[in-house]
Amino acid sequence: GIAHDFNNILTVIKSYGQMLQKKGMKSEDETRFIEQILASTHKATALTRGLLAFSRKQTIEPRPVCLNPLIADMKDMLERIIDESIELIVDTAEEELVVIADKVQIEHVLINLVTNAKDAMPEGGRLVISTSAVELTGSEEGRVAGRYAVLTISDTGTGMDRQTKERIFDPFFTTKDIGKGTGLGLSLVYGIINQHKGYIDVRSEPGRGTAFDILLPLSSERPCELTKEGMRATKGGTETILLAEDDSDVRRLLSDVLTGAGYRVIAAGDGDEAVKRFIDNKNHISFLLLDVKMPKKNGKSVYEEISKMATGIKVLFMSGYASEEPEGRAETSHEPILPNEEMELLYKPLVPDEILERIRKILDT
Repeated sequence: GIAHDFNNILTVIKSYGQMLQKKGMKSEDETRFIEQILASTHKATALTRGLLAFSRKQTIEPRPVCLNPLIADMKDMLERIIDESIELIVDTAEEELVVIADKVQIEHVLINLVTNAKDAMPEGGRLVISTSAVELTGSEEGRVAGRYAVLTISDTGTGMDRQTKERIFDPFFTTKDIGKGTGLGLSLVYGIINQHKGYIDVRSEPGRGTAFDILLPLSSERPCELTKEGMRATKGGTETILLAEDDSDVRRLLSDVLTGAGYRVIAAGDGDEAVKRFIDNKNHISFLLLDVKMPKKNGKSVYEEISKMATGIKVLFMSGYASEEPEGRAETSHEPILPNEEMELLYKPLVPDEILERIRKILDT
């Protein structure tokens, strides 16, 4: 529930930030401020995904990802996380290292480990992010043989003794002062790497720094192109869209995004209002954009009621959750949140370009 509420807030901040970024700012300060907003929301998005992963309500979206460009794209943001007294060195392999991974989750791992490294170097130091490849023979205990990409994050900080090193992946274990750490960061990192069928090792000694080695299985699949968020050209339209979203800020944002792309929007704040708005305008509405969880009627119920009046009407659902049943009844009801498996679902926080791309794709299909 906390992650859901955060995702609604982040949708608004992130999307307006990206819309400003696309308009282009003449002032150097304005551009920097917007980049900082987006960098912060990126970190917060990773945190909410981590909360969902920790409660086992986050599904990963694995795709072929080229590791070296991913790190290069994050370099500016990582430099903003660390202190100016820390030198950041990125040393990536010449070989193209393609892994099957959820890009956002791997970014979360990097953000978490870089933040930890910064905290371990209060007087400054050197932080090195490097990549390489290794062949595991299968003789290593509990590890599957094969070729792996190795992502190493090493620092020149305070280091750890053996007892601390043995506990760092335990949930809620932290060596930080009260208010400076949840103790969840490294357990989430461990969980994410496990989900990706990878391994994580730590090398550390008191006063001699720490290094984390993350091993991810290499893939021969063609890597997906990495594009900077919010910078793609997107196609709009002139159709009328019924938008149903109970959060007023998100509803206003989505109306701005859709009308800015040429669409006409009829908005509703709950499920009952959505059905009434459709009845009043059914000859004009050609698309439904529905939040999954709403007061009075959920998105699935709204669609089922409207589709009886307009067979085959096209729809895109949105959710701040990634569980099968947002109301928390998945274990008992097994009731799916979508009318059928072919229908598309967007997870919050939403990205304007992705919303527009998905709507246009569904309309044109």
